Amino acid sequence: MNHADDRHAANSGAHPVGGSGKKYLIASVVLHVLVLLAFAFSWSFSGTPEIVVPKYLEARVATQEDLAPLKERKEEAQRKQQEELAARRRAQEEKKRQQAEARKKREAEAKAREAAKKEAERKKALIAKQKKEKELKEREEERRRQAQKEEKEREEAERKAREQEALARKEKERKEQARREREQALAERLAEAEREAAERAAEAQRQSQVAAVEASETERYMGLIKRKIEDRWHKPPNSKNLTVVLDIELFPTGELRSVKIRKSSGNAALDQSAQVAVRSVRRFPVPESAALFEKQFRKFAMSFTP
Repeated sequence: MNHADDRHAANSGAHPVGGSGKKYLIASVVLHVLVLLAFAFSWSFSGTPEIVVPKYLEARVATQEDLAPLKERKEEAQRKQQEELAARRRAQEEKKRQQAEARKKREAEAKAREAAKKEAERKKALIAKQKKEKELKEREEERRRQAQKEEKEREEAERKAREQEALARKEKERKEQARREREQALAERLAEAEREAAERAAEAQRQSQVAAVEASETERYMGLIKRKIEDRWHKPPNSKNLTVVLDIELFPTGELRSVKIRKSSGNAALDQSAQVAVRSVRRFPVPESAALFEKQFRKFAMSFTP
């Protein structure tokens, strides 16, 4: 409404403005103010709205009938405004809810990332700890194995040293025993040699004595035997300086067993006469010693020279 309309209304015989007209005027102004406030409030929620400035304002005195539609429009505008405000509030609340959810999601994601980071760091630290513990355990195990190896080597060295010592002791004892045995054997051999030498000397002396006795006895009995034969020997003529050797074999009783010519004199008569002389002896003198008989008189050679 503008001032031209007001003037037209006054000139056309409208009701003069009295006490009620002032009320209408005030109501119209209030209405315009509310509309402006509504626009301003709507602009504050919807950003920077495009403000349409009317080219002119027409003012007139509103009647009760004029105010009724305005009141309805006002109420409708207020309702719409309230609905818009409610919608804006819901949108803002939804936006805030979404922002809160997004923030919570970001916080949750940040917490998840932080937790994942901490978990990764924890796992990394755990792996490092386990690796370090494993390395420590391996070093300890290696140290224990090395210590066991060194202990075994030391025990083996001590065992070998004891064995070498025992072997050296045994070898020394063996050598000492061998030395004692050699000395004892040498002493025994010397004693045996001395004893054998003494025995040989004694035996030699005895044999010498026996030999001397036997020689004496043999010579004596041989002489007796030869005299017996020569006493019965009839020497043939022309046999001087001729020698015949006879093999004579006797019995232990002194009786003749056999007589043979070992070496002929070259004179058959001489050879024959010597054999006849031997056979003519009935019993020959022989020693009583059987050993001497077997040795010297069982069988012997005897030469005869006229």
